[in-house]
Amino acid sequence: MTDLNVRGTMIKVEQAPSSLTCTLLIAQEALDGYIWANEADNPTACQKIDNNATVTICQIDILTYGSDTNTYHVEIWSDNARAGTQYGSDSEIKACPSAAWYSFTFGTNPEPPGDYFIHFIKDTGNKIGWRTTTNVNAYVDTNYDMHYNGGDQNRDACFRVYTMQ
Repeated sequence: MTDLNVRGTMIKVEQAPSSLTCTLLIAQEALDGYIWANEADNPTACQKIDNNATVTICQIDILTYGSDTNTYHVEIWSDNARAGTQYGSDSEIKACPSAAWYSFTFGTNPEPPGDYFIHFIKDTGNKIGWRTTTNVNAYVDTNYDMHYNGGDQNRDACFRVYTMQ
């Protein structure tokens, strides 16, 4: 609280809350497999996320498998085919040269109002794997799995979602 003088009268004013920060919201880090991200016959590999309120996504981390010189980006969509609604902008494009966690941020942060899909998309080069687990319940349950070649893969991708909190 601070004091404010308004025409000779002192009043107490609450200060606005401190600025929001990009904070880890959810993660699925168990791994025992991989799925190739964005081969020629596969427009995208994606993970369905359980969400029941509008969130502002500020960063997505993806755990890759293999090594190459490709570049990738992340998109947030309402569906597994990238035919519905895209939330926010594409993430930055970055190289993923080895098996590691890579962080992707957005020019315009996505704000999905409900369930959404994280799409890991290859921009150049060959392909790299997206680490997964074959435990269908590692992230929520079997209704929220990784999709590949248009179908549910009964496995979960390795990801971290950060939101403004």
